[in-house]
Amino acid sequence: MPKHILITGGNRGLGLACIKLLLSSTYSSDKLHIIMGTRNIKAGECAISKHLSQYRTQITPICIDVTDKLSIAKAVEKVRSISPKLSVLINNAGILDGSDVIKTNYQGVVNVTNAFLPLLLEGASKSNDEDNDTATLPCIIATSSSAGTRFMASLPQHQSQILLSEELTIDTLTTKINELANEKDVDKYSLSKCAVNCHTQIIARKYKDRLNAIAVSPGFTNTGMCVNYTGKRQPKSVELGASVFYEALYGIGKGKSGIFLKQNSIVGTAVEDAETVETEWST
Repeated sequence: MPKHILITGGNRGLGLACIKLLLSSTYSSDKLHIIMGTRNIKAGECAISKHLSQYRTQITPICIDVTDKLSIAKAVEKVRSISPKLSVLINNAGILDGSDVIKTNYQGVVNVTNAFLPLLLEGASKSNDEDNDTATLPCIIATSSSAGTRFMASLPQHQSQILLSEELTIDTLTTKINELANEKDVDKYSLSKCAVNCHTQIIARKYKDRLNAIAVSPGFTNTGMCVNYTGKRQPKSVELGASVFYEALYGIGKGKSGIFLKQNSIVGTAVEDAETVETEWST
């Protein structure tokens, strides 16, 4: 039976590049079925026809709005009709700015993860009975950013200690993030990614030996988020940024949990030469 991977925000940018990279890999291509999460099913179908037509039989687009619990619930039932278990959840959908940054980038990750945990844990119970090999455990990957680790490092020690505590719960995390979001001049994108990092650690601790949880940073990548960028920094290609997802599943992150991985290559590096490194939660 192929592994089923759900990736939100899968019809464009990093999500689309991630799907293409996974399906084009000689190591994984014949073992995967990708469930492409998209807010608009027609956009998903268009993306498949335009960019992934050779893999059409290995991709199923589904509608999911990570800010809408009803949409998430319907997506769960759709995925359940495709497969009784889920091998990998990639929480990739996100936005750069606007009033819904926290709602989308953080609360969306929390809600989608909670909704799909039963399908992920079902995969854990059936794929890991014999050898307890952590490399075969279901995996949750969250698209994050080094902006989140830098935000953590910028906090006063009494605040960072709360967020980095092994006793931190999702309820406490949510309360703290909402408090910080109301502070003057806070960068909500950076805050949202810091929250995603904390959530990843909570899930890794809570479900130790049942599933793996990893946060990844593709780096400054040439996606739609760069449209209005006017600075001098040059973004790397989406293909290079997306290599971090492959590394999380099949490379440096394989079998690991509770870690932060960063795509560390310079602009222009070939995907086959891409370098991903593990870094701290506070940098």
